[in-house]
Amino acid sequence: IRGTANKLIASYLSNRQHYVVSGTVKSLGLYLDSYLSMSDQITSVVQACNIQIRNLWFIASKLSFNLKIQLVHALVLSRIDYCNSVYFGLSSYDLSRLQKVQNSAVSR
Repeated sequence: IRGTANKLIASYLSNRQHYVVSGTVKSLGLYLDSYLSMSDQITSVVQACNIQIRNLWFIASKLSFNLKIQLVHALVLSRIDYCNSVYFGLSSYDLSRLQKVQNSAVSR
């Protein structure tokens, strides 16, 4: 079965019991798909970081420089760094997505 996680849901009936097989599972905040491509994990991290960056942008004028740095570390870079050892062997596309978020967080 190929496709996105939303398309990977298949149902099987066995002995009058209904089992649902999902293409993606979340364990300890990490999304794992059946191919271990980490695309769903990267999408989740990028979305969460972009939301935090946007929220920080709204209040940035009211914060000191040191406080901005602390908030970027706590809210954005910590999400990128969480479980970063599983990112080994990512595609260049997914790595560039993470790099763009990191660059955006640092430039603010």
